[in-house]
Amino acid sequence: MRRILVLAAEAAHMAVMVVATRRTGVLSASAALAVLLVGAAGLLWTQQAQAEEACDTSENFCIAKTADRSTVTVGEQITFTITERCLIEGTICGTGSPLVDTLPSGLTVVSVVDAGPEQKGNYECITDRNTVTCPVPRYSTFAQPFTLTIVATTTECGSFTNTASSGLGSVDATFTVEGCVTVPTMKEQCKKG
Repeated sequence: MRRILVLAAEAAHMAVMVVATRRTGVLSASAALAVLLVGAAGLLWTQQAQAEEACDTSENFCIAKTADRSTVTVGEQITFTITERCLIEGTICGTGSPLVDTLPSGLTVVSVVDAGPEQKGNYECITDRNTVTCPVPRYSTFAQPFTLTIVATTTECGSFTNTASSGLGSVDATFTVEGCVTVPTMKEQCKKG
């Protein structure tokens, strides 16, 4: 989906440039501004496409998940943000099922921060190895969602999917960890000399 949006933005960008240069032979200031705006829209579409959201309109809630980067070097940290928001403006909504995020192997949890309106002072999400669970009740409003931020350190290379789920549905964030060095086995070293 993200690739389609980027291609659409690039096609619109090229169309603006062609129209502008066909008329005058040069790219006017207003055409240049249009090119910049279309390019910026493409970047916004790309950023928005990285967030996955699931909504349950019968419950008036949405859950969304993002990762701060799609590619990370092994040993670096990656941040996941999960938000639950109420769809009814001016209302405080509560959820009736736990929010669970089980990080894949290859990640080590560094920190977990939760925030939401009307949360009691002693409310906190529970971390058990690579699983973070936020118990009920959790509250959100249209303007202020319940937010869970998880920072983890990458320890393995590969492509990963991190899934968060609640009674509202499940959402994924995919990412790739690069930069691992492959060490040859003794047998391979002996064959080469």
